[in-house]
Amino acid sequence: MGHVRADFADVDNDGDLDIGSISFGCCAGLHVYLNNGDGTWTQSWGVLDGDAYEIFQFGDINGDGFIDFAAAHSYGTVWLGDGQGNFTVADYGLPGGVGDWREGVALGDVNGDGRDDLAFRNANGGIDVWSYVGPGVWQNLSGTLPASGNFYYTQIADMNLDGHGDIVACARGQIRVYGGDGAGNWELLTTVNIGGSGAKAFRAGVDADHNGYPDIVMVNREPNNRARFYRETTPVSSTWVYPKYPRGGEVMYAGSVRFIDWHAAVANGESTVTIELSLVGPDGPWIEIASNVPNNGRFQWHLPRHLTSSNTCYLRYTLGEAQAVTPAPFTIVGEPGMAPLSISLPEGTPEFLSPAAPTRFTVEIVNGGEAYVPGSALLHYRYDGGEFITRPLTPLGETLYQATLPAPACADTPQFYISAVGDGGSTVYSPEGAPENVYTARVGEVRALLVDDFETDPSCYDRGDLNCDGALNVFDIDAFVLALTDPLEYATALPYCNYKLGDIDCDEAVNVFDVDPFVGCLTGGGCAPCP
Repeated sequence: MGHVRADFADVDNDGDLDIGSISFGCCAGLHVYLNNGDGTWTQSWGVLDGDAYEIFQFGDINGDGFIDFAAAHSYGTVWLGDGQGNFTVADYGLPGGVGDWREGVALGDVNGDGRDDLAFRNANGGIDVWSYVGPGVWQNLSGTLPASGNFYYTQIADMNLDGHGDIVACARGQIRVYGGDGAGNWELLTTVNIGGSGAKAFRAGVDADHNGYPDIVMVNREPNNRARFYRETTPVSSTWVYPKYPRGGEVMYAGSVRFIDWHAAVANGESTVTIELSLVGPDGPWIEIASNVPNNGRFQWHLPRHLTSSNTCYLRYTLGEAQAVTPAPFTIVGEPGMAPLSISLPEGTPEFLSPAAPTRFTVEIVNGGEAYVPGSALLHYRYDGGEFITRPLTPLGETLYQATLPAPACADTPQFYISAVGDGGSTVYSPEGAPENVYTARVGEVRALLVDDFETDPSCYDRGDLNCDGALNVFDIDAFVLALTDPLEYATALPYCNYKLGDIDCDEAVNVFDVDPFVGCLTGGGCAPCP
């Protein structure tokens, strides 16, 4: 087929890299193949015939989160993708190139909007730069770039790290670097004399020597093809890191693959990078994407499929003591209408906590719009109204976990809630609204005592304290009479107490034989414990 240039990107946002290619000359055309994930490929789109000039580059030109591409082909330069592997030409509104096609095609973000702009050799051999606005509408950012010349190739790369895409152009015998301000104003930064009659391959924008600044590599005609590497020579005095992609404005889909790019200067020896994601702004909270990443300037990121939609996404890069955050937010499009996680207590909320032993209950955590981050589930509790104490949940298998509340004191007022974190950065609480809204429990030994089919639960309060105010006094008399005469009515009136507190004589019943002992407790300073 004669395909001589290719590029990789996740064309259908399914989490693996697909391939696009262009032929040399006539007539094999352009083709895109989707990755089946098993070593085989399925062609999703292609055109035959036409003339080609060996350039094919994926990008996102219209900023919709679907992969597009630019190619030096007579049937069209700019092709917009639909996220399914199909492409439509979008050249309308662009000036012509040399002959039947535009040569020296390159993609990159010139104006900092998160979309890829287009550079190419114009009909007079000069350099044109255009930004896609909408169907048939392009903004000319060529400005003060040479309108004519003998240029062959262009590249868009931020060579001086000022946040704006610059133009690196290869002409006969020269490489020129033009610094841009993002608005179409350009300044010649440097000229490199290379000799020879032109280039067969040309790339700029990757830092090979780890001084933090992009370098240039090419294959030069001298007349035989020779590989040449041109190094940016700024000395390294400290370690720092610079976010390259994304920088803000980009759109990505959950479940897809994108490349994260950065520049870094390393003062002492080899290094690795940690990359983290925030969905809620530049201050986090941060979710680790990868750690101990080789500091080669690129990481292939498979966005978790369960990420929720957010237009306030940031990346943070950590290189030793150096750190940098994406300068502006980018967007992740997630699955709509899904809660990040769901937390439930399948056995119900414990109503009573034993003062003699820990209380254990089961928690279920189910993935929703995000995937549960292992180890992030916590029990938060307090017994005295102070600060909440946290304990991790114990995995029981699959979606189930065990929470353990320590034994409280009888006078405590237990409050607790559950939290868990999703891989999209969301923290989910049970009950909703925690910590302002929490679960509560009473302290007591749970025993079922059948009295007219009514179950009661003895509490921690002292015998005789029938109103459960923590003191035995005259205010317990009415409650004692009610417990003696109508235990069911007592339970309705005092649901936090138990009529068995009226069993003063310890005969396992509340009856008239408890009256005299009760009076004795009131007047004698308390009730003696049961034997």
